Amino acid sequence: MAGIQFIEHEGRRVLLLDFTEVSDTAESLRLIARARALVAAQPRRKELLVALDVKRMTTNDEVLHAFRELAAHNAPWVLASAICNPSRLGKVITRAHGVMTGRTFMIFDDRVKALDWLVAQDAGVFHKAQPA
Repeated sequence: MAGIQFIEHEGRRVLLLDFTEVSDTAESLRLIARARALVAAQPRRKELLVALDVKRMTTNDEVLHAFRELAAHNAPWVLASAICNPSRLGKVITRAHGVMTGRTFMIFDDRVKALDWLVAQDAGVFHKAQPA
């Protein structure tokens, strides 16, 4: 079920941006606004771990623009970001967003693998993965 929330994974706090099966533009934009507000309310330290799950999400130019703005906004707070379940086109878009925002997003086909990678970054154990 789609939503924005902090979760625990292996004892570490991760911000989960769950856009699974979201197909409505207004709902996507509402969730993006919620994510932005939640991040802005955190202490401004580069320590957040963020997992974005876009499995079976429908998107358009307006939503992609909002995601790009969210990525740029969140940069001062985020230690590591992982994108879960993107389509082939989604992987290309993610790489382009990384270039445009100056951010690196790791891409995973599975949410659990993404969460495992994120908590390893928080522990200071940087594992190689496919950057976007």
